[in-house]
Amino acid sequence: MATNNLEYALINRIIQDQDFHNVEKLQITEDYFSIPEVKEAFRYIKDTYHNHISPGLVPSRDMLNRHFPTFFIVPASDPVPILCTELRQQKLKYDLMNLGGGVYQEAQHDPISALASLKAQLSRISTIADVSQDLSISAAYNLLVDRYNTVSASQGVVGIPYPWDMLNQATQGMQSGQYIVFYGRPKSMKSWMAIKIACHAYLKARRRVMYYTREMEPIEIAERIACTIAKIDYGACRAGTLQEAVKKQFFDTMRDLLEDEQNHGARNGGDVPGLTIVSDRGNGADGGGVGWLQAKIREKRPHLVIVDGMYLMKDDRSGKREVDWKVMTNISRDLKLTAQQFQVPLVAVTQATRKSENTNGDDLTELAFADAIGQDADAVFRVMKPKTLNEQGRQELIITAPGIRASKFDGMVVYGEPATNFDEIRPLTTSGEQGGYAETGAARPPSYGTGQGQRRPPRRSGPPDPITGR
Repeated sequence: MATNNLEYALINRIIQDQDFHNVEKLQITEDYFSIPEVKEAFRYIKDTYHNHISPGLVPSRDMLNRHFPTFFIVPASDPVPILCTELRQQKLKYDLMNLGGGVYQEAQHDPISALASLKAQLSRISTIADVSQDLSISAAYNLLVDRYNTVSASQGVVGIPYPWDMLNQATQGMQSGQYIVFYGRPKSMKSWMAIKIACHAYLKARRRVMYYTREMEPIEIAERIACTIAKIDYGACRAGTLQEAVKKQFFDTMRDLLEDEQNHGARNGGDVPGLTIVSDRGNGADGGGVGWLQAKIREKRPHLVIVDGMYLMKDDRSGKREVDWKVMTNISRDLKLTAQQFQVPLVAVTQATRKSENTNGDDLTELAFADAIGQDADAVFRVMKPKTLNEQGRQELIITAPGIRASKFDGMVVYGEPATNFDEIRPLTTSGEQGGYAETGAARPPSYGTGQGQRRPPRRSGPPDPITGR
């Protein structure tokens, strides 16, 4: 395929498959296109994909034609990854040819200067040869320009957005290859937080999400997800006591989702957003390892992976499934490698230690099982559920970030109303020696937002925690 046709074909295939994820995964930027119109079309698609109003969406062919009425339609039978690889090879070939001609001319007059020029240009061109994390700073110009323009167009969010603006502003979203951990004490709603993240990525960012559960049966997670999507009372749904109008709304919403996915798939070659629950709870000793999870990632091709209950997984290296720091260290590091290998954000849910009931959500030692979890993760968030309701009689949750790379996030307060409301309320604030918000036994009253918490009773004595053994 001629170079010009290849560039047009790739843009048309991106539109046809609604697939910009693989373009970014293969590190294709504007610099790979030589035709001005194609470069502008690529920039338009990228800006739409990262726009905060349409995150994860690729414009339709009709919309592309509206912006570029003379755009040449070149059909292509090959999928986006193959066309991206071919475009990379074409650029490498022409850049090497141009380099050879230029160095030859320069060598006629000054061979030493020609050699220096050759070394500098080869450093830049070597980044085109394959998709690699190796990067010479002298060759980073185009990537830095592309990243800056992407951040600017997306109002700071370059990854899959969290459901909360405050967290997006601090982190730029969940980015490819990141290993993200949410932890908390039992019954702190940490699984609900994971479900909220999954639903938001599916509905709002239009991504494929894979939710791996060892914490609960898949049908239980499905029921929670369905209630979250429809925003109906989970307790009433679980008890089968929904009012008729609400029940109709619930099932109409689920039918609409099914039709939306079917229609989207018919238009875009079957590449559709979706939310899939996977589990190997019935596989006994054979299931539960990171290797099994990786096989599912290859099968489902998700843009985001949620692991609910990482502490219940099996260590593939030792073959053990037990609460042991060596086992948990191996699992954590294998999950991080999984995120990097598949270039997807991976969100893992785990437990906090019992002693964390007396702390403020600002110390990675609160993580149960292994210090390696905090060391491996790109971001660690603590979920805390106060024992008392707020002044309006509503449940709140406190989210802190004891471990987060490359940004600063003091924390936030959100509603904690299962399925119906996890909206952000206000940022978490500190005053002098006052810290966050301990769930029980706080040594000092917290200060968050506009309200003051109440001192909690001291922690009751009792047997060791059945999960952490502490």
